[in-house]
This record gives sequence, C-alpha cells and structure tokens, in this order.
Amino acid sequence: MTAFLATSTVIGKTPGHNGIEIDTRERPRVRAYRLAAPPNLDGLVNEPFWADIEPATNFIQQQPNEGLPATEQTEVRIGFDDDNLYFGIICFDSHPENIVVTQNRRDASLTDTDSIEIQLDTFNDKQNSVIFGTSPTGIEFDGQVSKAGQGRGGVGSPARAGGTGGGGAQRGGSAAFNLNWDAVWWVRAQITQRGWEAEIKIPLRSLRFRPGSDQACGLNLRRNLLRRNEQSFS
Repeated sequence: MTAFLATSTVIGKTPGHNGIEIDTRERPRVRAYRLAAPPNLDGLVNEPFWADIEPATNFIQQQPNEGLPATEQTEVRIGFDDDNLYFGIICFDSHPENIVVTQNRRDASLTDTDSIEIQLDTFNDKQNSVIFGTSPTGIEFDGQVSKAGQGRGGVGSPARAGGTGGGGAQRGGSAAFNLNWDAVWWVRAQITQRGWEAEIKIPLRSLRFRPGSDQACGLNLRRNLLRRNEQSFS
C-alpha cells in the first residue's frame, strides 16, 4: 500500500432542514499521508508531522440541528506507513472540564459518552465497512457493518443498525452489525486544555483492501458530544 485516499461516504443521513443538504452535498475528500516515523502513541497529537497533514474537519450536525455546523471543531488526520494506518484526532472543546466520560470497557456504547467513530469502507463499495471508535479515556470499540447500502444513503449507519447503541450484534433492515468482531489495534486518548485527543494505530493486516497504489476508500467520521446531545459527522 503506497497511498491511501479516503472519500467521505454519507451513511444513512436525511436532508438537513436547517443548513447543508446532507444527501446532496459534494462529498469531501481527505488524504492519508505517508509518515517517515510513527507517532508516539500517547494520546497527544503534538508531533510536528501531524501539523503538516491536512485534516478532515468542518463536521456537520446530524442531531439536534441537522445540517448546521458542529458547535465544536473536530480535526482528524490520517497517516500510514508500510505496516499501519494512523489517526490523529483532536476533539476541540471550549469547556474541557465538562467533557462527559461514562464508559471504560471495551465495546461499551459510544452514545453514552463523548466519543468519536471511524467507519472505513476499505473496498469503497458502500456495502461493507469496519468501525473503530474511542472516547476521552481511550476505550476500544470495533465492529463490522455488512449488507448495507441497499437503501438510500449508502453504507448503513451503525447507530441505526444497533451498533453504538450497545446490545451486541444486531441484524435489521438492509444492514447487519457485528459487535463481536475484534481487530488488533491500539488507541491512546487524553483530556487536554484544547479538548480531548486520541491517537490510533491500526495494522494494515487487520483490514481488507485491494493491494495497489492511490486507492480510494469510503470514510465516515462521527463525533458524539454528549452534554449537548450532539452528533456530528464529516
């Protein structure tokens, strides 16, 4: 794998009545950058190379004000080397003392805590994807979505398919969510003065993708800001 280009895939969204028309907007693109050295996986996105990477940002609310910009900024940077895919995440928060953390066990519901989810459609087929999620304390949440994309909106949303809502694997409608899938990966997160931050390392062997260069993958990023009951995505 010599390059990784991710395109945002709208998953299970309806038109925003207060701002951007979510289903018809141009899908943003974000590039993954080859790293000369891996990050120090400490949950602080402060290595100089992170600053040189253009982030995915400009998150849009899904709830409560669908289509409006998120109330707090989020930046997600992507890097890779021959063996791993890396994410550097900054969830800015104007009041970090009010960040909500209610879960500390693996695969716990991410809807009950401040959190972020990364959904990777590695074949860009809008049918299947894998999900990696975490919280300000660095819990590990992962799962698989399959048989999605049969309805409007593309890849099925894990929240609607029973994923981040908890309760284990659940099948319904056109989507199937498998919470029992556990990948090998690592995450560290910390609450900082600018909000909370996380660094994620996913071995490429934990992912299925087409070998080759300059391939595009579907990507959905979702942030949960619990105290405002706000979910936003990019």
